[in-house]
Amino acid sequence: MRVVPKVWKRLVTTFLSMFLCIFNYALLSSVVFFLWSAVFWETYLNIGFLALDFLYCLIFIDLAIYWQIASVISVLENGPQDVIMTKANNLMKGKKKVALRISAIMYLFFAGIVLMYMVFVFDDGPKMVLVWKIMIGIMCFVLLMITLLLMMVVQTMLYLVCKAHHGEVVDPVSLSTYLGAYLSDSQPPVFRVGEVIQLGRPQNRPTSQV
Repeated sequence: MRVVPKVWKRLVTTFLSMFLCIFNYALLSSVVFFLWSAVFWETYLNIGFLALDFLYCLIFIDLAIYWQIASVISVLENGPQDVIMTKANNLMKGKKKVALRISAIMYLFFAGIVLMYMVFVFDDGPKMVLVWKIMIGIMCFVLLMITLLLMMVVQTMLYLVCKAHHGEVVDPVSLSTYLGAYLSDSQPPVFRVGEVIQLGRPQNRPTSQV
């Protein structure tokens, strides 16, 4: 729990920034869907909605990837919020297709768990006794927690893959030292206040005083 006070401000700032961006995107998409249904109510309605749904999901997953990478950068690096978002954008160059495939699989699995819960537990679709509904609900909860933890691991691995793709190989010793600083009460000299930390490149070494 000692890690939380040191990173929660950066994570909350990243969360609010991306939440505002996704909220505006959802609001704009709602207006587009409404205008489409109002203009093309009888002609090409199903095909158009399928195309719009696919485009909406694609852009949403793309924004979610930026959110994930920016969250990892907020923990493993530091700097202003605009710098973090710029880093996330630059890291995704060259690996966006791979990230889209991986994130699409993870979100499909996530949506499948939610759909299973809605069908078998929340709605009164299949006639099942209460005991089976409780067991299925517990199973969905466990699968959901495992999926969320797996998504955190995947987004961290994606961050490291993107760093390696751009030639910014993270030294395991430096990474271990950085993460160990979160668990210790005292910060090592490399983590000076106001210094921008970026894993994968040589950090500024403190000059020794004679």
